[in-house]
Amino acid sequence: LEDSTFFEAKAGFHQLQRQFRTERQLMTRHMVTVRMGNESTLHPEMGIQPQVCLRQVNAFAMSDGEQGRHAEKLRMAVLSRFCQHVLHEWALMFEALNLGMKFIFASLSCLILLQAPLLTAETPSLPDLYAIPTDLVIPDLSSGPPEAGKRVKQTTAGWEGTEVHHLVYLPTDWQSDKKWPVIVEYAGNGGFKNNYGDVSEGTVEGSRLGYGASAGKGYLWICLPFIEKNANIKRNATKWWGDVEETKRYCMATVKDICERYGGDSGKVILAGFSRGSIACNYIGLNDDEIAKLWCGFICHSHYDGVKEGWPYQNADRAAALLRLNRLKGRPQFISHEGSTQEAEKWLQSTGLQADWTFVPLPFRNHSDAWVLRDLPERRQLRDWLQRVIKQE
Repeated sequence: LEDSTFFEAKAGFHQLQRQFRTERQLMTRHMVTVRMGNESTLHPEMGIQPQVCLRQVNAFAMSDGEQGRHAEKLRMAVLSRFCQHVLHEWALMFEALNLGMKFIFASLSCLILLQAPLLTAETPSLPDLYAIPTDLVIPDLSSGPPEAGKRVKQTTAGWEGTEVHHLVYLPTDWQSDKKWPVIVEYAGNGGFKNNYGDVSEGTVEGSRLGYGASAGKGYLWICLPFIEKNANIKRNATKWWGDVEETKRYCMATVKDICERYGGDSGKVILAGFSRGSIACNYIGLNDDEIAKLWCGFICHSHYDGVKEGWPYQNADRAAALLRLNRLKGRPQFISHEGSTQEAEKWLQSTGLQADWTFVPLPFRNHSDAWVLRDLPERRQLRDWLQRVIKQE
């Protein structure tokens, strides 16, 4: 219908509206408002939402006489505008949908590109270590003095009467008249457990690196504690360092005692650690010039001093870590980590220091030192590294 027909019909409907005062519509030359409850609906061109108006007009179109004819004209006009309105709304909807799909596609593309480095670094996609059978079993603790093939608990002189203790293992081929390289090991933090079955209790009894690296032969293996002081009690700390100075004193005294009593070669002492113990290779092992002189090499598995700042202890910042790292003075370090060693590599490269670093990423998702109890290429690489280090002058 032409616009003139529409407005003619609308004018006729004005007359009808005056005859039906009880209806709550108000129609003017410029706008028609239909009130439904507390809600008013408008159409941008007609001043009315066509589908609402149509329901009202249909009621009048059922009437006889002049008012029915006017209502029928208006019904047809509204119906025509309703069709135009629907087509217009559909066009807008499809245009918006097209733009929306383009925006969503572009957003997803950017998100995928931005997240790509993170997705490739996720360890959950890596295999599970425990699917591979072990070929080594660490000996149970034994009572009595150390003997070849036995793992026993001891307390170094000067700490008698405390709860402090360490473990000593003499290799199966140990002889008292020979000199032996020594592996000194620190454990990870206690209270750790994840969904992959990895557990760390933070005890000297839970350490494994030294035994797996040596297969129980050719090396003395010492598992040392971090020492905490609580009132008058000194004991092994299962989380972090305890008292750093006390921990260092016990370390130096115990290494000296083991070398003297069991034939350890003081020039071939390796410091090893898992997780907390890995950080300790530098944090404790390079804490000052005196203790730093003990070591000929380091095995750092899973974490590394200075890579992450904000650990809950003093001097966890990179500036302090760099001071410790400067005491390394080129000595070899075997640095391994589940999934990737990129963070440690990036940090060490940023220091500008040069040293004998061997980076070995493990293709497993597990935060564990149990990999050394399995026949893996990475374990063979560790054993080759050990042989190279102890043969150095």
